[in-house]
Formats: sequence, structure tokens, C-alpha cells
Amino acid sequence: VHAAKFVNNSDLVVHIGDLSYATGYESEWSLFMDQITNMAAHLPNMTGQGNHERDFPDSGDMWGVYDSGGECGIPTQTRFNMPVDRGYSQDDGWYSFDQGPIHFVMMNTEMSCDAGTRQIAWIENDLSRVDRTITPWVVFMGHRQMYSTYNPEPDQVCPDTLEPLLLKYKVDLALWGHIHYALLTCPVYQGK
Repeated sequence: VHAAKFVNNSDLVVHIGDLSYATGYESEWSLFMDQITNMAAHLPNMTGQGNHERDFPDSGDMWGVYDSGGECGIPTQTRFNMPVDRGYSQDDGWYSFDQGPIHFVMMNTEMSCDAGTRQIAWIENDLSRVDRTITPWVVFMGHRQMYSTYNPEPDQVCPDTLEPLLLKYKVDLALWGHIHYALLTCPVYQGK
């Protein structure tokens, strides 16, 4: 309800995971979809998968916990069909798009981004192809954070493989979710 008043002055909605917290209850998805109807009818609604959409043992996630209540990403992928490059799928959950002068990159923090993985190769390929004369700004997004002042969490995402790419390709802004508070930091590199 609060966000609906911004519809007329917005160009895009980006939701970085933990969309409905349905965790297997269809009624929660129905409630969430009703709540975003006004925004979704007027604005592109780009989503990423978080632990409450994806994570369940044997679902392909790297965490192996029961956070999605068995949804395994299916309700999210069905409701929110995001763009994918050839050779990839909705199930991968990573994608990019351009909106005006900004190139947006959404990673899937529930899937591995270790060295040699398909996701880290895709991220590097995508960032290397950005034409800064057309899209001078690059915004990188993912659900789980790479760093947090909350505590040194065991679920911080791939700083050893991801952070060098964000610096190499001069990403302007990184947006993260998961921890339920707002945090704005000075530039961070190797945890400092």
C-alpha cells in the first residue's frame, strides 16, 4: 500500500528476493499478488529469487535448507518470467536487462557462484559486454549479501569470486536483500 503511491513517479520495480514469504501456502501468494496489482499493472516488476522462494533440499540450491516450504522456485518462476540468455533458463534465476541509461544484473544467490560455476561465468560474460556509451551505469543485485555488519554470517555470497568482477567491470551500485534492515556503506573491498 505504501509503495503504490510512488507508481506515477517510478519507471521500474526491482524486488530482490523473499517476495511473498508464502513458503508453500498458495493463499500467501494470492495476498501478495493482490497487494502488488496496482504497481505491476503499470511498471515492469523485475524479481530475484531469495531463500524463501528457492531453498529446499535437492532443489538445486546450494544451501540445502527448508526455507521455501517446498516451493523450490516454481511459483516465483511461473508468476515472474524474467529475461534469460540463450543456454540458460528461468530455473537458473540470473539475468540482466537495460532500463534507460542503466544496465541491471540480477544474480541468483541461492545457486553457487564459486569459481568455475555457470553463474560466475555468465556474470563475467555479461559485465564484459556492457557498452558504457549506451548504459553508463551498472547496478548489480542479489538476495543474500556479500558483506554485512549484522554479523559475519556463513551465508555471505562469494566475495572471493564475485567482488573482483564487480571491481574489474566498475559496477556502480550493488543492492542486496536478506538481512531485514537498511545499510548504506562507503566502498568496501576485501571486507574493509
